[in-house]
Amino acid sequence: MNFKKLFHFNTYLPRGLTGRTVLLIIVPAIILQAISAFLFFDRHWKNVNNNLIDIFMNDLDVVLYMLGKSNTPEDIKKAADFSEAYLKMNVKVYENTIFRKKKNKYPYIAINNAGDLEKRLSQKFNGDYNIYTSSNPAKVFFEIPFKRNLVVISTHQKRVFTSSVGIFFVWSVVGVFISVLIIIPFLKSQMDSIKKLVRAADAFGKGNEVNFKPSGATQIRRAGVAFLAMKNRIQKFVENRTNMLSGVSHDLRTPLTRMRLELELLDLKSDNDEALKNQILENISDMEKMISSYIDYAKGVYVEDKSDADINFMLNNVIKNIKKDNKINKNNVNIQYNYELKNKDSYIFNVPEHSMKRIFSNIILNAVRYGKGEIYVSLIANKSGFKFIVEDNGKGIDEKYYEDIFKPFFRVEGSRNNKTGGTGLGLAIVKDLVLTNGGDVVLGKSEKLGGLKVIVDIPS
Repeated sequence: MNFKKLFHFNTYLPRGLTGRTVLLIIVPAIILQAISAFLFFDRHWKNVNNNLIDIFMNDLDVVLYMLGKSNTPEDIKKAADFSEAYLKMNVKVYENTIFRKKKNKYPYIAINNAGDLEKRLSQKFNGDYNIYTSSNPAKVFFEIPFKRNLVVISTHQKRVFTSSVGIFFVWSVVGVFISVLIIIPFLKSQMDSIKKLVRAADAFGKGNEVNFKPSGATQIRRAGVAFLAMKNRIQKFVENRTNMLSGVSHDLRTPLTRMRLELELLDLKSDNDEALKNQILENISDMEKMISSYIDYAKGVYVEDKSDADINFMLNNVIKNIKKDNKINKNNVNIQYNYELKNKDSYIFNVPEHSMKRIFSNIILNAVRYGKGEIYVSLIANKSGFKFIVEDNGKGIDEKYYEDIFKPFFRVEGSRNNKTGGTGLGLAIVKDLVLTNGGDVVLGKSEKLGGLKVIVDIPS
């Protein structure tokens, strides 16, 4: 057993801010009520209780005195009538009845002061008395042996026991409960403002359009205004960078295109010149590919509009295109595709279609490039999102490089080198796009094929 966790204070606190705020209000109120009850009301109830007992014991002495002076049934009746009329006590005398001791039974309002009453009765009757109650009407009965007779005296419970304790307790609880009912709507309105801010931040983080207006208390409004300012700065930064990249792309591609055109127009006189020309053209193609890769990575944070798309259909098309492309799939790699389809609409998700295709193709191409001919692709979808998994039978990647492999231009020596044609940006682009859509990418070792296993988790 984890005793540290058991006695940790936060373990027992509500998780939500509303619950914790209500708790902060209720706990001090209860403590204050308890202190008030102990320091003031307990003494007040004690005095009231002692006064009631004194009055009752005096009236009881009067009743017993009159019964002691009664020698005939008529005298007993007169004493009973007097007690009923002036002392509010009903008296019955059962002649020649033996007293039997019973377990005393008190009403719920006598929990606090029954001990004081028992002490006074025990002193007067040496413990020979019984007390019991009835709920309807609310009466208390006393059985007392008197001159070989059994005297039964009944009176209303309020003549003997004060009900202030119960009333105070009830109103204390009701008062706190009413306070909570009044406070909760105000807290809820503030919590709603915070929840709106959280939803807006989450939607913006996933690349969705945000329609958010700050509301609530001053501090919450400030947080909302700060979020909108941050959102505008990020969008402006992305827009400026996208515009800059468009210009850079044009400026870099223009001289390369001019060089390619001039090489094509050259009048070559020997085979050596032709070989040199082809080598230069190959270098130009490599430069164009590198420029495209860099620009694609830099555009990774671009927010693309989302639409409902069938990701199963989309992934199938990506796999078919890779299989058909002889330049990419030179070794005729065997790509197996498995999916869990529960119904026709299981794979309809609101996603940025172009970004999803790039994620699928980059990961599968990575497996084609570094695997050894076998690739296993699987797709699992449910209401909360979908998982896209790719496994290959290549050398895999050492676990210590799992985080570094997503860094731009990073390549692991040996299995990831320049000869494969990669620029070190494929998985970096994937990570960027997945995070933009609120998902995550996890690497591991494939149990089926022994190579690398890539798991992409995208929430709905």
